[in-house]
Amino acid sequence: MKTLFCAVLMLVPTAALAEFPLEAMVGKWSGQGTYAENMSSAKMRCKIDITGEADKVTLNGRFASGLGAQKVALDLIRAQDGIITAKAAPGAPANKTKIDGISGQPTEKHLVMDGVAGEDSIKMEFLLNPDGSLRFGVNSIIGPKDGKSVIRLIRQ
Repeated sequence: MKTLFCAVLMLVPTAALAEFPLEAMVGKWSGQGTYAENMSSAKMRCKIDITGEADKVTLNGRFASGLGAQKVALDLIRAQDGIITAKAAPGAPANKTKIDGISGQPTEKHLVMDGVAGEDSIKMEFLLNPDGSLRFGVNSIIGPKDGKSVIRLIRQ
């Protein structure tokens, strides 16, 4: 029984190394995708600058489509238990300062976070693709609106 217990303890550090690498997202990114809101949809363009390191990164960028444009300033912070939380970063637009309490347990290449920002339900997804691109998706329910965007970003 003692041998099994020691073997399990030896596996714990290996599992911790398999967490989503926030530092892999650091850099300048741009890309395009789609945005859909209720029955309307449009192509979307995006530019994001991500700075930081292993336990915290800050995303600063701009998203634009035929339905409008939006700036983003967002911190992704890893807690000691591995959970990553999204919070509005300094410089966030006034309508985005409610972003707080959105979190998720990442896997090696995939981070899905969900929660509530003010009265709005939000789900965010980051996926590091084998080709080096980054998939960023947001699904939000803001009052009567249901918005969804999916963007494929390429490092610049």
